[in-house]
Amino acid sequence: MTARRPAPSRVAAALLLPAVLLLAMPAAAQQRRGAPARPAQPPAARGVTVQGVAFDSLAGAPLEGAYVTITGQPRAAISDRLGRFRFENLPPATYTFALQHAVLDSLGLSAATARWTVVDGTEPVRVAVPSFRTLWRSLCQDEPPARDTGFVFGTVRLPDGRTPARGTLVEAAWLDIRRSAGSGAPPGADVTVKRWARTAETGEEGSYGICGIPVDVTVQLAGERDTLASGVIDLSGRGVLVRRRDLVLGVRDTAVAPRGTVNGMVSDTSGAPLAGVRVVIEGAPPVRTDGDGRFSLTRVPAGTRRVDLSMLGRLPLTASVDVVANEAAAFSAQLRKVNTLEVVKVVGSAEAAQRIREIEERKRAGMGYMRDSSELPVKATPAAMYAMLPNVQVTSTGSGFRSFIITLPYNRGGRCLANLYVDGQRQVDQSMLGMFNNDEIAAVELFPRPANAPPQFQGGTAGNTNTCGALVIWTKAALYR
Repeated sequence: MTARRPAPSRVAAALLLPAVLLLAMPAAAQQRRGAPARPAQPPAARGVTVQGVAFDSLAGAPLEGAYVTITGQPRAAISDRLGRFRFENLPPATYTFALQHAVLDSLGLSAATARWTVVDGTEPVRVAVPSFRTLWRSLCQDEPPARDTGFVFGTVRLPDGRTPARGTLVEAAWLDIRRSAGSGAPPGADVTVKRWARTAETGEEGSYGICGIPVDVTVQLAGERDTLASGVIDLSGRGVLVRRRDLVLGVRDTAVAPRGTVNGMVSDTSGAPLAGVRVVIEGAPPVRTDGDGRFSLTRVPAGTRRVDLSMLGRLPLTASVDVVANEAAAFSAQLRKVNTLEVVKVVGSAEAAQRIREIEERKRAGMGYMRDSSELPVKATPAAMYAMLPNVQVTSTGSGFRSFIITLPYNRGGRCLANLYVDGQRQVDQSMLGMFNNDEIAAVELFPRPANAPPQFQGGTAGNTNTCGALVIWTKAALYR
């Protein structure tokens, strides 16, 4: 019996199909027999342009100059004045964007991050500094109060500048200066002053946090533990809700305290060096900046120390520096020019002579009190010098010896803020009091009661006695030319 042969069409199909499939495959996919199959590769994702915004949640404003990176990617961008940044050709995926800025440095944070899934680039990335609410709840463990209250935090270290100072008591204190309610007195009269303070103790890592600090006053901050203490420094109240200040403790007895060096530079707001700036650092003799605006102070007691800067025609500045034993600390500051008021008016010799005659005439007539440069203590602090005048009460408003107010008896009882004049010009407040060194003052006139003051120093319209008395400061630059 003869076997049946397959139909030609089926035989051809069986023989030709593998060949057709083989020829249809790309050469790269043709592998020798027995080799394992390679997995198919998906097509590369197309990159998109990603735009984003860096935002300061504390200030409620875009963050200019933020350095933005992507974790695991060799890319970086800088935000513009509107906080905008962008990355080109970024494949769709989930990324972690990291933001670095001086604002975060001041908070002790290395970076702010945001995890974001990039799809088509239409939705902007948002990376933000943590909000005040978030920071408050992490430290103070409750809901944040009104917007006029913030907190201060930091770390405290021993004189070596490295070892955490566990068990240090940190105090934040401030003065509440206000008129008595319902007194009916004019502004500046019937003044009351009350001191407030809050404390915290550092933990194992030397960290502390003090909640409930007013943001519109100068706060005095200091730390102490056993025989160690930091200097008392000022934290300016400028509406800042979150303030960080680290402290270095020093030996209380500065006579036996380890010492360090402070090298500094003082300039104006444009960066130009200022020569002749008087520099006073707690526990060290005063010096002045040289022609390049530089100064160097050796043998400064270790610890956080207050720095007072003053120069005629510039607003005085109180700052601080952390001095570490046997090391050199760098310090820099800028002094702002007095623009709003004509503190030192340059006058001709004839006008200056006329002013001197008027001062002498008021002195002979017994109008108030007058002290010239020969009667003023040169080595005393400005506050101590004014405190020697009759009827004057000096109240410190900060840790620096240049931060104080002067009150006089009020004609309805109590005390009032003295009206201040410098070289005949009325000052809007008393912030200028600590601006001058004693050796720059030619004379001081005091009129405790406005009724006894010349009309130009009555603090109001002529004949209006419903104001406070006056303190008049005459500088040598204005009188002796």
